[in-house]
Amino acid sequence: MDAAGNNCGDYDMKELVMKVIVAGEPGSGKSVISQVNDACISLRPLGVSIGLKSIPDKEQQCNLTFTTWTLTKGRPKDTTYLQGSKAAIICADLTKIKTIKKMRSWAKSIRKGVGDIPLIFVGNNVTDAEGGNVDLILKIAKSYDSPVVLTRLDDRASIEEVFLQVVKAVRGSVKEDSKICGT
Repeated sequence: MDAAGNNCGDYDMKELVMKVIVAGEPGSGKSVISQVNDACISLRPLGVSIGLKSIPDKEQQCNLTFTTWTLTKGRPKDTTYLQGSKAAIICADLTKIKTIKKMRSWAKSIRKGVGDIPLIFVGNNVTDAEGGNVDLILKIAKSYDSPVVLTRLDDRASIEEVFLQVVKAVRGSVKEDSKICGT
């Protein structure tokens, strides 16, 4: 399957490019996800920051490149520019209950705007969090049958796990006859 979602038959891809939405309330840790990008530009009028993030997938022997579309001005009224997204990362700061409670609203807005794409729920600041806040994110994610990744601000590996979960979720949502990086 190519970046546009077209079936490539038996073509063995060595690189997968995937458009991903990064969303959440202000102070939810979206910038933590965005800061690990290899490159980034801001489109202020649209309220979006576009980043490029690449990580190797050693298991599938290919390179995974993500274009991250981080929503910087709240929920967009026009979601046209989000079309083609393969997944969404919804962030919350585990120390700020407001950002957690708004995760459901973000999920609904994204699904309304771009369809039934996989969602990955991210809880940032896991080292400072209370257990009840983690339980709340787990409950919200379960209602969408989605994974949760808990990150630490100072741990790049936990942030890269977010992107690996995106790949797993997208692989799980594609048709059996499609190939992603030779799978």
